[in-house]
Amino acid sequence: MNFSLAAALLLVLSAPISTAFTVPASSVVHQKSPVTTTSALFGKKRKGSSPRPNPNYSAKKGQQKQEKASVKEARFDAATRQFMFTLVGLTKTLPDKSKDILKNINLSFYPGAKIGVVGLNGSGKSTLLKIMAGVEKEFDGTARPLPGASIGYLPQEPVLEFETVQECIDAAVAAPKAILDEYNELSMSMANPDITDEEMTSAMNKLETIGNKI
Repeated sequence: MNFSLAAALLLVLSAPISTAFTVPASSVVHQKSPVTTTSALFGKKRKGSSPRPNPNYSAKKGQQKQEKASVKEARFDAATRQFMFTLVGLTKTLPDKSKDILKNINLSFYPGAKIGVVGLNGSGKSTLLKIMAGVEKEFDGTARPLPGASIGYLPQEPVLEFETVQECIDAAVAAPKAILDEYNELSMSMANPDITDEEMTSAMNKLETIGNKI
């Protein structure tokens, strides 16, 4: 073994394990890598093999088309027509955004159901009833009665138009009371011995019409 080879072996064996061994640049052989094109990698595309565009996505941005509002409305109506009232995602926040009185309320109930709302003071019971009655308009979500349904609402603190209780009752029953008064007047007129046949026929026809209202 000549001196230069022995010195090289000694240098390698005596080097620490953590020391990196570098191959001289003159001993590295560079080979040109073959150029691989995309066509060669994936194969040539056949005619007519391009994917068809999805009709649910727009050609410009590729976003899914939004359903028309009328279609959503029809689907929601079909899904909730069996319920007397439907609440979906109902949320009510104070005007200053400091507190959520109601948050994500979901409720549907069938006709004839009897439901009581129980909760602490300030928990949103009156607010919920106002929204369902259509008194409160500012809220997020959906609150919808069955189409054709009528809603009666008696507020916790009603605003009275008159000073006495009797005056308030008289005003509330004024319309049906007027019908009964007319019915009684016609009945009394038929007892008049001087009534003519035409007046009797007219009174009887009116009584029949009023009787249907009663």
